[in-house]
Amino acid sequence: MGSELVKNFSEHVQPLIPGYKVAQKSQSWLMKLLGKLLFFTPGFMSNFTTTIGNVVYVPDDVWESNDAGTLSLLAHEARHVNDKQHYSMFLFGLGYLLPQVLALLSLLSLLTIWFSNAWLWSLTALVFLAPIPAYFRMVIERRGYLMTLCVIWWTLGERTAYDGIPYIVKQFTGPNYYFMGLNQRRLQGWFERELVEKAKHPSRYDPIYVLVFDFVNSNKGPKGFKDEKTR
Repeated sequence: MGSELVKNFSEHVQPLIPGYKVAQKSQSWLMKLLGKLLFFTPGFMSNFTTTIGNVVYVPDDVWESNDAGTLSLLAHEARHVNDKQHYSMFLFGLGYLLPQVLALLSLLSLLTIWFSNAWLWSLTALVFLAPIPAYFRMVIERRGYLMTLCVIWWTLGERTAYDGIPYIVKQFTGPNYYFMGLNQRRLQGWFERELVEKAKHPSRYDPIYVLVFDFVNSNKGPKGFKDEKTR
């Protein structure tokens, strides 16, 4: 059934994010299939949460945990689900997959191969499979990881949140998100500026910040929020 944290957080965000649900990744055939396809992300099943629609698929350790690291992950994905519902599933998904999804244009070669040499031009779309920086994916994950850092700030303190920024920046410039961002210094500066604003003044921004902040305050206690790692 998952931990009490998973259950309580899922219920807490329903008014703003209806249909938000957390599921165990190892029990999903879809996640197992994606794990095979995403060969360039070897830790897909054990180190990452994945959101499809309103469902957040989490690794086994997250599913059973009640600590601050788990809450930061759940809040990160809640940010994504909230964005999907606000901007529409199609636009969110398209933005996340660009520019690599444009490689599908190479399939046009199957329509033209019998009529002309245009199929050769269609195959040039395969260049989009290269690790080209992905602006929209970067923006989407930047919003998610900012929520992660805010939760770390609210539960484990300002210093721990700031210490987590370099690790997060590396996710943007490495293979885990297919090299979606390149400018580490700019990303570092953005997170530092935005973190202090959102963490100190959540009520000034999106309602989801207030919702998560309220959950943190109502669930602090000796049993939770002890794990200082961030993913």
